[in-house]
Amino acid sequence: MLTVSGFIGHVMTVECIYDLSSNEKKGMLNSSGNLQKVLQESLTIARLVAFKFLPEEKIKEIAEKNVHVHFLQGGTPKDGPSAGLSICSAFLSLMLNKPIPQDLSMTGELSLNGDVCKIGKNSF
Repeated sequence: MLTVSGFIGHVMTVECIYDLSSNEKKGMLNSSGNLQKVLQESLTIARLVAFKFLPEEKIKEIAEKNVHVHFLQGGTPKDGPSAGLSICSAFLSLMLNKPIPQDLSMTGELSLNGDVCKIGKNSF
């Protein structure tokens, strides 16, 4: 994920795994890293959009698993809203078991319909 803070840009890694440590609650979405409220909303929307790209049998399989998303570089606050595309890609990578190329960076927020929105003050 590409971020900008003032005049400085950062590359941040988004990791996504199945959380097998807690089986009591199925289908939970957990996150870690220095997240602000806007980014929490991006997590929810990215998961909803990712499910649009999955076949029905895969959705049923995933509904039984907990997913954990981690944003590395925890000291850097991540207040969004330009992470939706990166998060959705991480979800799809995990759910389809297809890695994202390591030399690929992305940024952009997603709408509920899966549209990638412009970055900036007037995003829509």
